[in-house]
Amino acid sequence: MEEVKKQIEKWLSFCDRSYSAATIKTYRCVIYQMLRCIEKNGQQLSSSSIEDFLDSKYKAGGSRKQFNTYRMILRSFCNWRQRKYEIPSPANNIPKIREGNTSPRVLTEEEYKFIVDFVSGTDRDILLFLGNTGLRKSEFASLKWGDVNPQFIRVLGKGRKTRVVPLNNTCREVLQKYKRLANDEPLQISQRYPGPENCSWLCRRISRKTGMPKFGSHAIRHRFATQLIRKGISIYKVSKILGHASIKITSDIYVHLVPQDLFGTTDCLQD
Repeated sequence: MEEVKKQIEKWLSFCDRSYSAATIKTYRCVIYQMLRCIEKNGQQLSSSSIEDFLDSKYKAGGSRKQFNTYRMILRSFCNWRQRKYEIPSPANNIPKIREGNTSPRVLTEEEYKFIVDFVSGTDRDILLFLGNTGLRKSEFASLKWGDVNPQFIRVLGKGRKTRVVPLNNTCREVLQKYKRLANDEPLQISQRYPGPENCSWLCRRISRKTGMPKFGSHAIRHRFATQLIRKGISIYKVSKILGHASIKITSDIYVHLVPQDLFGTTDCLQD
């Protein structure tokens, strides 16, 4: 397995050219989880050992989407390995799981207020910060104190694109609770739940304890964007804050999420 580990490190270095540090961190975490599982079971890297690992994650409570994400990461490594060393990929024949309804889960305002009141301490601070910035969990996990300004935070998003996300009073009050560290140190709240799942683990725990329908950190992001649109913020500004590559992505995702806000707009055409 030592040779496989060397190949993994070379693959991660290859990925580092194109992906953010948060993405590389996720890739590293997932693939070394798989490697530990294989070694624990006395297996070699093969289709069956990869599938066993994915099944174990799914049976432990992982979602179908998580299964497919892990599968994508492992396929990426195996395909790179095949191109680089001409070693047949053991992951090509592992099928995706059908995810069913792919409509985005959006927390209602009632649900958001409920979960914020349900937890306390750092967990509550995490939900408030996510609910008022709309960060992706990987962006949240990679935040450092050097990214924090009294008025905004600098966020490294997908494709290594940097954007500015404004901070409101709620976010500032959250940050004031924590001692400011050196610029290269991560925010304390962003490291409470390390690993690729990060704050989504907190969301799943809340849903289990409260009986709420399952949700992840992205449902909080969807709620954030939906509320901005409902309060009259332009789709262009919302797109910039979310870090979407184009305004079309934002409109395709969010305009249909607030159909009730369109009611009555054609009344002006009545005679």
